[in-house]
Amino acid sequence: MDLLSVLFLGIGAGMVLAIPSMFLIGSESSRDYPIGGFLPMGMVPFLSGDSKLALAGILLVGGMLGFNLIVYFYRGRAALGVAVAHAMGHGHGHEDHEHDSGHEDPAPVESNSGGQVIVGKSLAEFL
Repeated sequence: MDLLSVLFLGIGAGMVLAIPSMFLIGSESSRDYPIGGFLPMGMVPFLSGDSKLALAGILLVGGMLGFNLIVYFYRGRAALGVAVAHAMGHGHGHEDHEHDSGHEDPAPVESNSGGQVIVGKSLAEFL
């Protein structure tokens, strides 16, 4: 079997198996326990190829890539929505601090001729 098609098979299987894995484990701990990324290696006996070890490695890489893509898109969906709203012009002019989720304000930014400099606490002060 062509190695590129095995890689795409692993990516697809990792993407499909990421969804039940996130439901069973939870989306927060799915980054620590990527079970859905390892499961595509179970298809190795059903594939024809010269080296089963090479097929298992390619399926593992593809499965982990597909799994992490789904987790990345799932966890980044809120930030993506905010970015789209700001790009469309809906996020300018009004800021609600009533619905703040407890996060601190971002660090102040000073601009100079060389670019932007972020001003804030040093690491020793922060810790």
